[in-house]
Amino acid sequence: MRMRMSILTPKMHSSSIHNGVSSNAKRYVTPSIGLHHPAKKELRKDEILEFNLRTNPTAEGSPQYKLTIPYFANGTPEELLIFIKNLRQVIAGQNATAGPAKYQLARRVLQGDALAAFNAAADVAGNETNEHFEVVIQGLIRHVFPRKALINQKRYMYRFLRKPRDMKIRDFMGRVTELNEYLPLFPPFEEHQGLNNEEIMDIAEFATPTQWQRTMVLQGFDPIIHTPQEFVEFCERLEMCDPVTSTNMGAKPRANPKGGHIDGKSRANRYGKKREREDTYCEYHKVHGHSTGECKVVLSQAKKMRAAWESRGQDKNQYPKNRTWNKHKQPTKEAHNFQEAVKNAVKEMLTASKKENEPDQLDMEAFQELQLSDDEEKANDDPLLKDSDSE
Repeated sequence: MRMRMSILTPKMHSSSIHNGVSSNAKRYVTPSIGLHHPAKKELRKDEILEFNLRTNPTAEGSPQYKLTIPYFANGTPEELLIFIKNLRQVIAGQNATAGPAKYQLARRVLQGDALAAFNAAADVAGNETNEHFEVVIQGLIRHVFPRKALINQKRYMYRFLRKPRDMKIRDFMGRVTELNEYLPLFPPFEEHQGLNNEEIMDIAEFATPTQWQRTMVLQGFDPIIHTPQEFVEFCERLEMCDPVTSTNMGAKPRANPKGGHIDGKSRANRYGKKREREDTYCEYHKVHGHSTGECKVVLSQAKKMRAAWESRGQDKNQYPKNRTWNKHKQPTKEAHNFQEAVKNAVKEMLTASKKENEPDQLDMEAFQELQLSDDEEKANDDPLLKDSDSE
């Protein structure tokens, strides 16, 4: 058993399932009863039936309690098994020991397709006796359960049952025990359909995270020779040391002093450096973080050149104060000459920087789209130009 289980892929639970086929091209077995409990339904008063039961039905003065059972017309296999469990509790609480009384109670809470399947099985069984009642219940289970339910349920538990990150190990083992208790109720209702303790512990071992399995090997802890309680206590200690457990699920991300968050998406990589983006490269400083068009040194030089250009006697009143640059229109001759002068001056400045630092060949494409507004007031109010000498 252990050899067969050891070759299974422990990360199978992380792959997505679609139409019975997992993302790693392995066939996924759909179980009749999954790991999670069925979702609770909000039922109306006309969808439930309340019974008054006694803790000791044979005693007149026995304490009473109420049990509410929803009507069952159709549903999942687990919902049917839960319904049958409640039905047997009602039969015992009302001391309905005779066969006809059991049939009557069952027909009282069954509806629709389930009631039709119950009556069909009752007609085949014959007289309404206690023995035939069990046969009819088994016929109802066969009607609701899919084909090869027991085989597929065991395959699922062997191969695909894994403990989710947000589920405590104690809750997980409790659910595994509950699934094992369901197995004798599966068709074909033979003896010894459930799993023994060795098989349960083998499934539980390989359902835990891979790191936990490695720790068990390092510490010499073999789940096969331990009880489920000892296994749970051992895994709870690992659960407390696990950095990602259900205790911090939904908590706020921890702050990272190097930027970003530790638990969420970070703005920095694992070494603390900011990611370098190719679209934010300055040709003058030869660094990432800002583009050449955003460089304050370049903008400061352009501002000084514009002031020198306008001080050559250009008539400032020939342009309206509310004039804005339209990139779709051709610039005037004076503006065109000014743009060319700015580009030439920047080229000379970068060429001088190249001779001093011996950088790689300059890429001048970043300056082809360098545009300055011909509006004097907008240029003077630009916050980037005021702090040009800060770098």
